Amino acid sequence: MGQSPCKIVVTGLGLVSPLGLEKERFWTALLEGQTAVRPFFFQRPGDSPLSHTAHCIDFTGDVDQFGNLDATKKKAVKKATKLMSREIQMAVAAAQRSLDDAGIESSSAHGLTPNRVGVSFGCDLIYSDAEDLLDGIKRCIANRGSDQPQFEFARWVADGMSQMSPLWQLKYLSNMPSSHIAIFNDFRGSNNSILLREASIGAVVGEAVESLRAGKVDLFVVGATGSRIHPIKMLQAMQQEEVARFDGSMDAKEVSRPFDANRQGMVLGEGAGALILERLECAEKRQAKIYAEIVAGCSTATPVKPSFRTFSQQDLEKTLTRLLHRILDATTIETLGHINACGNATVQGDIAEAKAIASVFGTRTTPIPITTVKGHLGNSGAGSGAIELIAGILALENHRLFPTLNCQTPDPQCSAQPLVFNAEASGDSFVKLSYNSQGQASAVYVKRC
Repeated sequence: MGQSPCKIVVTGLGLVSPLGLEKERFWTALLEGQTAVRPFFFQRPGDSPLSHTAHCIDFTGDVDQFGNLDATKKKAVKKATKLMSREIQMAVAAAQRSLDDAGIESSSAHGLTPNRVGVSFGCDLIYSDAEDLLDGIKRCIANRGSDQPQFEFARWVADGMSQMSPLWQLKYLSNMPSSHIAIFNDFRGSNNSILLREASIGAVVGEAVESLRAGKVDLFVVGATGSRIHPIKMLQAMQQEEVARFDGSMDAKEVSRPFDANRQGMVLGEGAGALILERLECAEKRQAKIYAEIVAGCSTATPVKPSFRTFSQQDLEKTLTRLLHRILDATTIETLGHINACGNATVQGDIAEAKAIASVFGTRTTPIPITTVKGHLGNSGAGSGAIELIAGILALENHRLFPTLNCQTPDPQCSAQPLVFNAEASGDSFVKLSYNSQGQASAVYVKRC
């Protein structure tokens, strides 16, 4: 994974985040230490909250939130949103906003050829909303009206599915974000969907960079979308992962505590981010604003043993160490400005990530600065990596880092030299690290251009 003379640059940013839709507002919120974490109620607000979440409360799915669209595209998007789950809506909105930010109105704008514009989007597994299944479920309930009604699965094919919309599945297919983005904008080049949850962003960026350098495409829309606040996903996470529970001991804004000694687990959220990537000469030709250079993107994995639900701390440490050594093919430990960590705020995950970083950068002359966005936004699944990558690029643009929110007393197992939390200088480059509980991890190396 060596450097190439062909520079790949970022010319557009778009996001749907719990801290807003505008990148300027998002950046200000990070600097000011704002958080989107709020108590979550499964029943009524008057009840005690079960947990905490970070919702994109500013995003309603209204077509006006999809950026500046011409009349034809606006009509098409408005019609199609009826067949999009929330994750897909967020993905399309983030992508359209990134295209708007890059000054690209259509595939033919600025001499672009439709066959040479690609899309690659990361995504989570998308779950159906209960409302879409309700009528079918009612048809399959025996003894309705009795004290003990029962759902009869054997009746589902004959009686239940007939109540489902014929286009129901299109709302929940994980390849639909990249499909919709390509259709709305007449992008006919490479089109792919990568489902690595939190680790998706490094894989989609790596694919795009290689395609651009190989001359297969001229421009790539990349990004990721996800939500971990679907009721079924939340229940799964609470059973299988380290999720912060409500115990009334701290304010909601302090619940997500990456690398802090008092962390209790991750906070679940939602969101999406998108970036426009193109070769430097193409960007300069159309006089585009250049945010940063993407040097490399890569991913790796450690298989989970069948007897374990998630991989061990030791396996994660080895995986991230291996990943960072791959990134060092394109930089050095002394010149890297900072690390934008995954920082899930899980006990074992944070220790493993910190130890991996320390083992690779332990011989630096000066300690490596670390920051993470999870204290502000929680874990949005696949969307986290894309939003956090955008946060890192904005840090380069503004020549400063945002604080690692709620890391007030760094865990001694996470804070040993050469790691520094809450540094102010961003440096001229950074690595975005991401990983998931299935043993998959990815990294993106970004430089100031």
